[in-house]
Amino acid sequence: MFHIKIDDILNVNKSGSDNIKFEFGLGIIPYIDVKKKDGLLHKIKDLRRNLQIQSGKEIPLIHIQDNGKLKELQYRISLNSKIIIDNYLDMVDDEKRVEEMLSFLELIIKSNV
Repeated sequence: MFHIKIDDILNVNKSGSDNIKFEFGLGIIPYIDVKKKDGLLHKIKDLRRNLQIQSGKEIPLIHIQDNGKLKELQYRISLNSKIIIDNYLDMVDDEKRVEEMLSFLELIIKSNV
């Protein structure tokens, strides 16, 4: 009747920027640990909150999933179904792996906000 979509009213899919997918191979599961404050999930939550405060804009949701088709220390970050990062952590020191993944994720979020 008003020629407006519900998505527009709810700010869903605003400029197509809310579809970031983070996929990882099974070897990355130990870095996800929900119980550890320095685990990847907590750091992604903190990153989103900080970027939202800095930019004053809504930060896209990040869909996180394991993917058995990826190699053990491989991860991918996609934006609107297009793979932006397809990387391996085999050459990265164990203690720097979370930071490596977060730095690429941050770049993608910032370029999309």
